[in-house]
Amino acid sequence: DWHKCVERMVTLAMMVERENENETNGAGGAATQDVLDAAARMPYLTEVGEAIVSDIGTFNANRNSGGGGSNSSNNKKNNNEEGEEEEGEEEGEDDKRIVGQMILSDGNTLFISAFLEANGMDRSFDEGVMSNIGSFTSTEAEEEACGQQQQQHSDSDSGENNDGGSGESNDGSANSAKPATTLRVVHQSAKYGGHKCERCARSPNLCKTQALTDKLTNDLQEGRRQQQRRRRPRPRPRQIVYIGDGANDICPALNVLGKDDVLLVRGGVKRREANGRSGPETDDEARDRVEVVPVGGSGSSTFGALPALKRAAENGDVPSCRVSVWRTGSELRKLIGECLEEAAAASGGR
Repeated sequence: DWHKCVERMVTLAMMVERENENETNGAGGAATQDVLDAAARMPYLTEVGEAIVSDIGTFNANRNSGGGGSNSSNNKKNNNEEGEEEEGEEEGEDDKRIVGQMILSDGNTLFISAFLEANGMDRSFDEGVMSNIGSFTSTEAEEEACGQQQQQHSDSDSGENNDGGSGESNDGSANSAKPATTLRVVHQSAKYGGHKCERCARSPNLCKTQALTDKLTNDLQEGRRQQQRRRRPRPRPRQIVYIGDGANDICPALNVLGKDDVLLVRGGVKRREANGRSGPETDDEARDRVEVVPVGGSGSSTFGALPALKRAAENGDVPSCRVSVWRTGSELRKLIGECLEEAAAASGGR
């Protein structure tokens, strides 16, 4: 459970011994905003950012400004995963086709939200974020939640054994310690009581098949609740374009995506010293920082999605969707553009 490792590392950074405040190299632990600022500086490819904000945004603006078309569409974006959903039957001129985006990530909501807001992408993901739930929790609040009555009793006993407001604890030490703040991440799958996915058995954190299926089911149920305003219940989205670079992205590719859907899978190798970089990067900047895998090497620095797809194929598991491989931001942006062109052509308008 790597989220426990993240919790521990962040919490330790926030709980630096207070005696370090007097040292020349530090002023105590990191504040919560420091952690969020670090999350906001996560590196990303500029071409991918342009596709998310500009290209898809322009497509939506054109469709809603009289571009025509009688169908509606949704485009769903993942943290490196994007899905385009084309929804609905012929519903009339007022039901314009829209491309929506969502994030499906095994990260956590706290860090993802900080990143999106800082980089002006938060409004682009109108279909929401499905991820593990991150939050900052005070240890003082945790103690109160676990045993408020016991704490009250302890406070009462303390009042009988001290001077009453002297700021000293029972043992005479100064009571100056500040309540510690810790990071807590609750697994997204907890809302379903966990998951039993054999393909995701090594990761208790999040099964993307489970999460994406839940999203599609909820959308369908919502469509039925709005049936009085439509001629028929909203069916499963006509198309999902799913972008992924991790091994856990292959689970929904095999179990959820159908013949009309598209998987844009990342190939190539990872950049080195990921924690030492921040902010937007061009393809050239990212290319200069890739980890070179020696010929005959294990390839452990490659992105996990494509090798996982190949392993699945060796076992006879092949996705029924269309699969395209990308290695740079410009390649991904081009593929997204092609999907938008196909969506526009399918609706009979721009």
